Amino acid sequence: MTRRSRLVLLAAAIYGLTLALIAAWPSHVDENINSLDSPPGTWLIELGLPPNRAYELVEASANVILFIPFGALLMLGSLRMTWLRATAVALVVSIGIELFQGVALPGRTASLRDVLNNTLGGIIGALGVVVWRRYARRRARRA
Repeated sequence: MTRRSRLVLLAAAIYGLTLALIAAWPSHVDENINSLDSPPGTWLIELGLPPNRAYELVEASANVILFIPFGALLMLGSLRMTWLRATAVALVVSIGIELFQGVALPGRTASLRDVLNNTLGGIIGALGVVVWRRYARRRARRA
């Protein structure tokens, strides 16, 4: 196993554990967010966005960002992985998480919007690796 493979495996393990903890948390992760002096999204409200829309935007962005490493690690973990396959895996995993939350965690809410945002994050991560690999190949050819 190469050093690169070990690093990808370590990153995937740390990410997977973090994702599992977030997914299995018994209550909404952002449950106490309003008790903060300056909750995330406050600047959006100051720009004129209604509070409920500001919250939705922050929550959606967090779900997208959460799954960017997922798509990237899938691509980095296998040279045979395509961005389309990584998207499918992100979709299936996200559906699994939401079903688990809806069935097993009464303090959580299953959401189709979360599935879509998580999948979008997976796509972004996977395509980021595709772009990076193309850049690296071009650079290697020039050298």
